[in-house]
Amino acid sequence: MKKLFAVCIVGLCLGTAVFANHPSGWGVGFVGNYGFSGDLGVGGAALSLKAPSLPIYWGIGLSLSTGGFGFGVTGDYYLMEGLWAPIQGDDGFGYFIGLGGYVDFNTWGQKTTYLNKEYKGNHTTIGLGARVPIGVNVVIPISSIKLEVFVDAAPHLGLGISLYSGNYYDYNSKGDMLGLGVGVSGEFGVRVWF
Repeated sequence: MKKLFAVCIVGLCLGTAVFANHPSGWGVGFVGNYGFSGDLGVGGAALSLKAPSLPIYWGIGLSLSTGGFGFGVTGDYYLMEGLWAPIQGDDGFGYFIGLGGYVDFNTWGQKTTYLNKEYKGNHTTIGLGARVPIGVNVVIPISSIKLEVFVDAAPHLGLGISLYSGNYYDYNSKGDMLGLGVGVSGEFGVRVWF
């Protein structure tokens, strides 16, 4: 049984290497991220980037508002990728499973009035951890470029730090905290390969 399992794993890895579904070259696009304890730290849209010389798929997000800002970065290495149904050559419907990491930073101000006293302060969060993106994609050749559309779910686990300042947290009785961050992010993106 162990030998059969080992043969299947080796065969899957060799098949994946032969039928990899991501083009070579530069991949640039956007990724929409919505998460429960989100990796990109900001939700919304982010830049998706793949440089030809590095085997890492990057996500870079930035959020600006009147109350604060945030940014987040993910970096994923695809352990396995393959092609299910070819459209033309190595292009078509595929899958990928990766291992990566994330870091995010958010800061915003808060204020309220209670019993004629104003409470205000700042809240900053920092997150760092590992993630496992599992997804499907389609690569469509268009003239000299290729268009990739992908969707994935990325369970993640990491550490989160919350820092508070000001008297708002006297009212709310919160203090600085260190905790475990567990969640799943859903991502939808488009990349142009050239």
